[in-house]
Amino acid sequence: MAEIIKAVINEDVSETLEQYVREAPEEMRPGVRTMLDVFGSGDCGKAEELCKKILQQKPDYPFVQTVYGVCLFEKGKFADAEQVFHEVLEAHPDFEKAGIQLAKVYHAQKKYREAADAFGKILPLKEYEPMVYSSYGDCLENLGLKKKALEAFREDIIQYDKEKFVPHEKWLDGVFQRALELEVSMNQDLFLKDLEDYKDFLKHAQHVADYQSYLADLIVVMSMELEKKWLRNPFVEFVTFVSRLGVMQGVYQETITSAYIAAESYNLRDDREISPLLEDFVNNIYSEQHMAEMDNASDEYVANGIRINTRIACWQMIQYLPQHENEISYFQTHYPQSYLLAAELIGRIRNDAAAFEKELLQDIQKYGDMDDIELNDLRGRLEDSYHEMMKKQEPVMQNGGTYRRTSRKIGRNEPCPCGSGKKYKDCCGKGK
Repeated sequence: MAEIIKAVINEDVSETLEQYVREAPEEMRPGVRTMLDVFGSGDCGKAEELCKKILQQKPDYPFVQTVYGVCLFEKGKFADAEQVFHEVLEAHPDFEKAGIQLAKVYHAQKKYREAADAFGKILPLKEYEPMVYSSYGDCLENLGLKKKALEAFREDIIQYDKEKFVPHEKWLDGVFQRALELEVSMNQDLFLKDLEDYKDFLKHAQHVADYQSYLADLIVVMSMELEKKWLRNPFVEFVTFVSRLGVMQGVYQETITSAYIAAESYNLRDDREISPLLEDFVNNIYSEQHMAEMDNASDEYVANGIRINTRIACWQMIQYLPQHENEISYFQTHYPQSYLLAAELIGRIRNDAAAFEKELLQDIQKYGDMDDIELNDLRGRLEDSYHEMMKKQEPVMQNGGTYRRTSRKIGRNEPCPCGSGKKYKDCCGKGK
């Protein structure tokens, strides 16, 4: 609390405070200094009483009136605080600090339009103060004005870049994240620049371990934008940077692993040295492992469909792998996190394919409610499907040499080639 209050009044600027003290009659100055000391310590209740005493002697004292309003604000007395700031501004329209606090009272009550208008009247500030531009940015973003919101958030980032001044770490971390989340979809150049500044901030932050949930959220937001090729390398570099900070523990460590796999999955899709079959094998394994996180996975029919797809992909890999070990080696070298995801199943294929195949067929029979179909008949159907699929796929990275795939992979967000009008991921590519 004290850190925030000090930032609000810019208490570290002692000369500015002395100027306000000098406005009081000489006999009142010790009392004003005492009030500021108490206020700066975070004791709003006592500071409020001291402000009242000063204002009884000198009612027209805009700085003390504003501090009094801030005390009311910090105690949750928003209507009273709002009235105080209005009174100050009626008598002193140019008193910037009262204008700032009025805007913040509106913001605290989620009156975003009123707050944005109030901020607009006092910005740009004559002298920079932390938390003002970011509060304005939050109002603008809530009003749907994302471009203007980003400009406001960046005022605090620009100040940090200039002065390396951090009045409150958690606040500045939030500013960076809000800006980066907007920039990743709106402005590539600003994103790349501010991401470097954010990494600099994290390097020197004293409480960076407290931000792991926020870092995880940012990584997830960035991972959802990986359709953008320009983002993939900076994304992996950022995830590696965060991992080396050593602050991502427990469930948040899983975020790091998932982030690497997400980046690799997009590159897999575009890599002409990787077959669609191998890509689908990896995607199906990932889908089953993260089935609980899917919106509709509670539907047993959907869950069984995911299980069946994964086992069919594994069965296909039993047929495919012996002639494509070079491709698997390439996959392991260039996509290490995705390979780790599939390593156990690849090991079972290599070490005991017959037993693994029987288990897969039994599972497909079970999850597909196909008890009336003999395993040999089921195998025959899978073989027919596999051979038809392989006729359409030019070999990739066979043991005898490298062959590039001539047909383009279908992006998950592209229209499905079956002509349904749906996205591929929601139609023929569902579960892949």
